[in-house]
This record gives sequence, structure tokens and C-alpha cells, in this order.
Amino acid sequence: MALLGNVLGFLALLVIFNLPAQMMGLNFSFVAPDPSWFHLRGWSLGVAWLVLLPLLGAARWSVLQSDRTGSTELTSWITKLAVACASYAYFTAGLAALTGIDALYFGMISNAFLTIAAGTLACLIWPMSKSAAVSVALVAVWSTIASIGVAEAILTVRVRL
Repeated sequence: MALLGNVLGFLALLVIFNLPAQMMGLNFSFVAPDPSWFHLRGWSLGVAWLVLLPLLGAARWSVLQSDRTGSTELTSWITKLAVACASYAYFTAGLAALTGIDALYFGMISNAFLTIAAGTLACLIWPMSKSAAVSVALVAVWSTIASIGVAEAILTVRVRL
């Protein structure tokens, strides 16, 4: 599949996974009563994933182009990471709706998983494609930044389990 196909395919993955979440009534809006120094705005989450998912598609294409041993397996892991990123809403707002536990806690757990998975995958990809590794590492960077915002929200609002 060509570069454009990978990029658009991963973007479509994001849209296809998240349209049903909105229709099921999952609430993604969180407004801290008193926005503090690191309050992430809700729209920034959408913009981040709209950039990161196509970058993962480009990373997949780049690793495939390397045609080295293990490239097919690594592209499979890139796709799995993209699915995890695209289904983030279900790990946070969805689990919160099912359990009654605040979505911020599930967000923190999901962010930790994505950070570790993306960081590990970026290290494995590095020998095959430096640009693909950087694209995947950006997911870890974003998840870390988002975790700071989630931790700040938990501490500010003092959300209970």
C-alpha cells in the first residue's frame, strides 16, 4: 500500500472508531472548575490524534519499505498501537461509564500503557527507519504530556475512585 493509503487508512481508523463512541453518548468533555497551569483543552486531544494517527500510518509504510527481517511483524505492532490509540475513548470514557470510576483514572492507565508501548516499539523500529521510530515515539511523548494534564486534573478536582 502506498504512503498516502497508509496515512489515510490510519486517519480513517481514528474516525471510524470514534464516531460510534459519540453516538453512544460517551462524554469526552472535562472542564476543570479552575483551570490551572497545565490544563489541556478538550480540542487539543482531537488535534493531537489527528496528527499522530497519520504519522503512525507513515511509520508503517516506512518500516515496510525497509524490507528488513522483522519489518512485517513491526508493522503489525504499529497497526495494533494505532488501534489502541484510536480506541482510547473506550478505555477512558467507556470504562468510566461502565464502572462509575472517573475517566481520569482510566486515562492515566491508558496513557501509561501507550507511553510504554510506543516507546518500546520506537526503540525496536529505530534500526529499520529513524523517521518511523520518531513518528512512533511522538505517541509516547504525547501520552506523557497528556498524563501530566490528567494528573493535574486529578489533583485539582480531587476525583475519588
